[in-house]
Amino acid sequence: MADGNEPQYDFYVLYEDENEEDEQYAREIVETLERMGNLKGFVSYRDDKPNHTFLQNAQHALTKSRYVLLLVSNSSVSDGFWDFKTTIALCNQIQNRRETVVPIFLPELDEDNIPMCLSIYHGVSYENDPEANWSTLRRLFQQ
Repeated sequence: MADGNEPQYDFYVLYEDENEEDEQYAREIVETLERMGNLKGFVSYRDDKPNHTFLQNAQHALTKSRYVLLLVSNSSVSDGFWDFKTTIALCNQIQNRRETVVPIFLPELDEDNIPMCLSIYHGVSYENDPEANWSTLRRLFQQ
């Protein structure tokens, strides 16, 4: 019998919810990984429960996902709630003692805007080509 701490999702796409462009990237990533990789993702626009607070939804997504795909854009790095969720994801990673946070640097990101806490990561530079991104992300899920 599985315990309640088992992941329900292969990945959670964490992005700035109020930014339409970031949400479009999130949609593309989720659709590509679920279609091509037969994976199950969590993404706020689709999977948040309306009767839960934003904190309850964030906690559920962060604790029930194997990986956090962290979309990093010029807009997201200045958003307080994105920063809060990112901090929780990084703390969970330390607690779990394995790398679970994968920064995905969006095309328009100015390198000077990358937060110091993410500068040590070998993230994924997102291309405007879902097939190329799929081959990069596929390696992550084969580990």
